[in-house]
Amino acid sequence: MTSSKGKMEDEITKAMIQWEKEYKGRGPTDVKTDLIRIMVLVSLTGVLIPAE
Repeated sequence: MTSSKGKMEDEITKAMIQWEKEYKGRGPTDVKTDLIRIMVLVSLTGVLIPAE
């Protein structure tokens, strides 16, 4: 089964949002996922509170 790069990035983004909500009880305000060769880069914005 093959998926497009964009679809895989979208699935990873959704999984990260769900994990953050389940683990911390809140989700990020913005998530950006990039697949670059053999790397997966995920940038989460608005996850940490000032005390963290």
